[in-house]
Amino acid sequence: MNKGDRKRIPWKSLKDIILAYRDTKKRVDVFALSI
Repeated sequence: MNKGDRKRIPWKSLKDIILAYRDTKKRVDVFALSI
């Protein structure tokens, strides 16, 4: 793995992953409350 490879990961996709993770967590909370 070259140093250049790491730069290829866009910050946007990292943000998307974090946002998607938080969305999933919220959904799990709502699901848990609805039981």
